[in-house]
Amino acid sequence: MRIFLLLLLGFPLLEMGLLVWLGSKFGLWVLLWLIATTVLGVMMLRHYGVSALLPVWGMMRQGQISLYQLLWPIRFVIAGVLFLIPGVLTDIAAILLLLPFGGPALQTPSPASYGESPFTPPPRSGATAGEHTTIDGEYQRVDDAPPPRLRD
Repeated sequence: MRIFLLLLLGFPLLEMGLLVWLGSKFGLWVLLWLIATTVLGVMMLRHYGVSALLPVWGMMRQGQISLYQLLWPIRFVIAGVLFLIPGVLTDIAAILLLLPFGGPALQTPSPASYGESPFTPPPRSGATAGEHTTIDGEYQRVDDAPPPRLRD
């Protein structure tokens, strides 16, 4: 626990020291780098927000995807957050997250599991793909009557 606290306090100090050292060597370029990575982080979070993960989350709820396969796309969101934090080490960590290492392949459901077309929904639990379900109900036909006129 003590080592964790030392790392938690030492990391920002290391980031600040590295930024000051790089700023004294390269000057304005470091400031431009920080602004560019912050803008990149905002753009990544807007693009790869929660809406990018909804299809994967739906597949996980159906049991077609593992937790590891779900966490793989989150690396873009984590990289966006790391780009938002000013510092060289966090930028390096974000770049490492964005490198194209081979991740797990997403198992998309085959069209054969859905029936005739991939656009038809899967069958419900009580019916098979070939059966048709009839819904019985009562109705009353109402002829269209002209709307009542308002008096002047």
